[in-house]
Amino acid sequence: MSVVPFIVAGVVVGALYGLAATGLVLTYKTSGIFNFAHGAVGAATAFLFYDLRHLRGLPWPIAFVLSVFVAAPVLGLGLAAMAARLSQAPTVQRVVATVGVLLVVQGAVQLRYGIVPIPFDTPLPTRSFDIGGTIVGLDQLITIGLAAVALAALGVLFRRTRLGLEMRAVVDNGALLDLAGGVPARVRALSWMLGASFAGLSGLLLAPTVGLDAVLLTLLVVQAFGAAAVGRFDNLRLAFWGGVAIGVGQYLLRAPAVRGAVPLIDALPGLDQSLSFLVLFAVLLVAGRRFPTFGVTRPARGLRPWPFPVQVAAVLGALAAVLTLPFLAPSRAPVLIQGAVFVTIFASLYLLVEISGQVSLAHAAFVAVGATTFAHLTRGAGLPWGVGVLGAVLVAVPMGAVVAVPAIRVSGLYLALATLGFGVLVEQMVYSRPVMFGDLGQRFGSRPRFFGLDSDARYFWLCAALAALALALVVVIRRTRLGRLLNAVADEPVALATFGCSPQVTLVLVFCLAAAMAALGGALSVGVVGSVSASGVSPTALVSFNSLLWVAVLALAGRHPLRAPVVAALAMVVAPSFFSSPNMAQYLTIGFGLAALVASVGSGALGRRLELRHPADEARIRYSPVAARLRRPAVSSPEVTVHA
Repeated sequence: MSVVPFIVAGVVVGALYGLAATGLVLTYKTSGIFNFAHGAVGAATAFLFYDLRHLRGLPWPIAFVLSVFVAAPVLGLGLAAMAARLSQAPTVQRVVATVGVLLVVQGAVQLRYGIVPIPFDTPLPTRSFDIGGTIVGLDQLITIGLAAVALAALGVLFRRTRLGLEMRAVVDNGALLDLAGGVPARVRALSWMLGASFAGLSGLLLAPTVGLDAVLLTLLVVQAFGAAAVGRFDNLRLAFWGGVAIGVGQYLLRAPAVRGAVPLIDALPGLDQSLSFLVLFAVLLVAGRRFPTFGVTRPARGLRPWPFPVQVAAVLGALAAVLTLPFLAPSRAPVLIQGAVFVTIFASLYLLVEISGQVSLAHAAFVAVGATTFAHLTRGAGLPWGVGVLGAVLVAVPMGAVVAVPAIRVSGLYLALATLGFGVLVEQMVYSRPVMFGDLGQRFGSRPRFFGLDSDARYFWLCAALAALALALVVVIRRTRLGRLLNAVADEPVALATFGCSPQVTLVLVFCLAAAMAALGGALSVGVVGSVSASGVSPTALVSFNSLLWVAVLALAGRHPLRAPVVAALAMVVAPSFFSSPNMAQYLTIGFGLAALVASVGSGALGRRLELRHPADEARIRYSPVAARLRRPAVSSPEVTVHA
């Protein structure tokens, strides 16, 4: 069978990937903010077009103009205002802010139109032609033409217009553009509006492929991340052609002729859909240090400790609550157990994000590996419960070392993208394999049967005790030499290396430790209801994109090593159980997204003014030997003459 039809289909889809990547690179070049909500903008545009055309009866050209050239730019204008307030924010806040927009848009769309995919017919004419023995649809030709025209128009804009010159100037030096009479804020706003239009056009033209599904449509447009990496997040033309190459590669992997010639493809399910993320991970791993970087400030980590009597009272109150909760609310025992499990998971994420400053978006994969390994060892191999938990922890350690490899080469945003790509690769290519969830997408396990720990109350106490140990480990690490090394890796890795310490070894160690703790949480989660699933719409589901939600929730919970994981688990798992609504998952998504957006933008706007330190830290800095030496008046030398 000929591969030409697959190449044609791949060029069509790849052109849309390239179009979305072009808009993504454009906004990143001009603002330094990588828009994780790019796919959500495309999904929102497609749903708005459906609403205007099918539900309100507007002619499709009017619906097209209103959705792509009015609504999408307005959303882009709002994103530009958000980006302006995050110009000096650290990477975590930048990521969390755009993830908040993604959550709000996705939750609002699902709340309005439901979670069941809606069939969507292309508004373009569907007549077909025979070109050289290959049937080509008119809608495919129009799609390729629209993408080519958009790229050509963008090239003319950059080379022949004053706005394009200002866009290039604001990338190099916004301050100089301001001195030359330009308005950097206006240029960046126009760039965001244009990038949002590209995302909206891509989402609208991709919608006939999967139907109107907020999650799948967002994931399709997110395929542009790999194309943007091909363009090194800087070159618009390379990003576009990278999208075309990825689209062609995806469809060639589906061609029977190619599958017959390369049997390995059949042994790797999901390789076609994972190709973009494989490219993203590989490019960041190989050439990440050559990518453009934007300077950010990392907030101070000084914390105001509670007085000792307050600390003792808090510990006693927490102990009393843990001992009495299973009897006060026996009907909510599964929720309480899952909340205790997620304290351990959030503690492991805190170790990466807050202490070491590494934004990891592959945490759901760590938890899934721990859960499935535990199920295989206990239910499959018949090993004791303790051996299963220990095996789950040990299996996750090499996986943490693998994820640490890109952390050695890249940091900040690029590490977040690399870990996101790794998490999606694991979900799409390994989740369905027998080594993890299998074809049914579910694994079963049990609780320990000794000392009555299989009861709800005692299993909750066990999970709470392990969560307390995880929190204690985080506190110990933070106060020891390892914690200081991790802080130095986050702040000044080059300076750390000059003192004879190895940032690479430190990063591998912290990723292995975090993966082991997350896998412990995964093993414990199997005992909540006796099984673990690979899919679901719950915030606790082990899908790769929930890693973004977990980072956002942890960022909202504060920066204290003891309070933050507990507050995050209470907010995401326990508190929603007190509200009964068929759309609770969507309300939670919107609520977390809004809170993440408000908190990140507010912190980014205040900048250094929010960097509160303990008075003892201020005194230590003020009266340090270095500060005294800096305050000492300089001694003039008669041998040195300074000429004005």
